[in-house]
Amino acid sequence: MRIYISSLKFSAAHMSHMIAYAKLFEYMGHNPIFWLDKGYQKMIMEQETFPTVWYTGAVPTDAEAVLLYNPSVPNSKVSKDVERRGLKLLYVYHEPWESFYQYLKEGLKQSLKASVAYLYSTKVLKNADMVIVPSNYALKIYNKGDVKYNKNVIMIPLLFDDELTSRLDVSKKEYFSYIGHAVRGHMFDKYIELIKWIYTSGSNMKFEIATRNDIGKIITNDVVIQKMISTGVLRLSYGSRICILGSSKGGRNTSKCDSTCRFCVY
Repeated sequence: MRIYISSLKFSAAHMSHMIAYAKLFEYMGHNPIFWLDKGYQKMIMEQETFPTVWYTGAVPTDAEAVLLYNPSVPNSKVSKDVERRGLKLLYVYHEPWESFYQYLKEGLKQSLKASVAYLYSTKVLKNADMVIVPSNYALKIYNKGDVKYNKNVIMIPLLFDDELTSRLDVSKKEYFSYIGHAVRGHMFDKYIELIKWIYTSGSNMKFEIATRNDIGKIITNDVVIQKMISTGVLRLSYGSRICILGSSKGGRNTSKCDSTCRFCVY
């Protein structure tokens, strides 16, 4: 089966997951092809990967199935086109809707963005042949509300591509890192609480935060976090999506993002 793995809104952090899905489908005997927003062009050019078709508005004519990996405005139209053509549609639903109040904890802007994303997601849920959620917690939340849109849901943990190309040097793995959106929905507040507790407990562990979110207000007034930064225990890369790719351009970075020195990602 020719399966198009699609992300129609650029998000650098999703690339590894999509490659992992492509390898899984290939192992199962299918023919995976990427169908992506053009924002991924640089990433695709920098690595050997699967065949790629850039999104121009229409579902590829030779598609037999489509996996939509993350929310985007075009997903609603795509899901309708896929259903009309009788193709299979899989939807990876990362964050089932809990409540407006939960998102309001992130601020009004974040709650409004989440509400709009949810509106588009519900349209996709109704047309999907299978909904995939990434954790048992997500499955629990889904079954409390979103199940009314689609009962065909399964839990598959986030898949990662094994990017190791040489022998692993464990001695260089220093950092317990947080990478991605710094929001409560991803338990960022719990990560901050945890690393502060580890640090004040006398551990020699080091930490890293890499996020496009501007977390300046969160860290500036925190005495413990400031001490961790000044002593080199915590390194930061924030304020730009580019930092997730490993560049110091556009964000406030104390160091370059480098996966070779992380022993664990939260």
